[in-house]
Amino acid sequence: MATAGWRVIAALLTLLALAGCSRNQSPPPAAPPTLSPDGFPLSIPHRYGGAFLATRPNRVVTLGWNDQDLVQSLGTKPVGVRSTLPEYPMYPWVVPEVSYPPVVSGSELNFDAIAAAKPDVILATGADIDRPSYDKLAKIAPTVVSEDRVDRAETPWYTQLFTIGRALGKSDRARMRSEEVGTRYNQIRTGHQHWVNRTAVVDWVADGQGTFLLGFRDPRRAVFDGLGFLSQRYSGPVPDNELKAKADEDLLVVVGATEQQAKSTNGLADLRAVTEGRAVYIPADSPVVSALRLGGPLARIYALEQLTPQLEKALKPPPPR
Repeated sequence: MATAGWRVIAALLTLLALAGCSRNQSPPPAAPPTLSPDGFPLSIPHRYGGAFLATRPNRVVTLGWNDQDLVQSLGTKPVGVRSTLPEYPMYPWVVPEVSYPPVVSGSELNFDAIAAAKPDVILATGADIDRPSYDKLAKIAPTVVSEDRVDRAETPWYTQLFTIGRALGKSDRARMRSEEVGTRYNQIRTGHQHWVNRTAVVDWVADGQGTFLLGFRDPRRAVFDGLGFLSQRYSGPVPDNELKAKADEDLLVVVGATEQQAKSTNGLADLRAVTEGRAVYIPADSPVVSALRLGGPLARIYALEQLTPQLEKALKPPPPR
């Protein structure tokens, strides 16, 4: 990485400067401090400037809505998290040893509770933190927020993973996790070339807002994008009377409803993808819903393993010519 190269250059310049100053001095100066294997000290740029970390942090607080899932995938147990689903520790991809951290904030930030956790670093890459809140957090500990305003339809999961990995001194492990996901994508895609460039409509009804089509680059549909599926042209809420025109494509994925529930919804039952069996249904209580929502590397692999058999049933290869 370019940043690593600059760190090496900076270290060399420091050594040269110290050597030049010590030519006429006796006794020789003490040996300069060496950089740790993870490159500490380091700065992580973000939209409010940057976070300076002098040493690898041991005590980590996560305030982004999905930061905990990314942190635990790297083997780190936070000393405090924002409120999460009570069933989160029981999800199949969650490592038990790092899954029961104390809750230090809910929808509103509790600065006293965050400070009481005595964090070495605060991670908030998956939530919008305004400037006044950031200033308060930065007085407690170095705080890492997103480089730009967080938009759940635009923030790639791997951007969060690499930023968090670097902040924790675990860039190598973050890269390994990313490669594991990429390898699994490639394996599945290779065995299912007939999925590539087919259009998958992902209808997110899990939040009870009715039909909401997820567009390209929305992290909640990234699993399907990674398998080579194309996105429908329209994204956002769709009235029932417009579903036929905007959501009838090669494949329909309904997230947050059983088949029976989906077919009882006005508009969905009449789609060709439904009547011809080219639909996948993910019930609201399925861990796959949270895996798609949280999107850490282990959650992503879990979702792939659970969804692949359903996708195979819904989209069979074309008959040989």
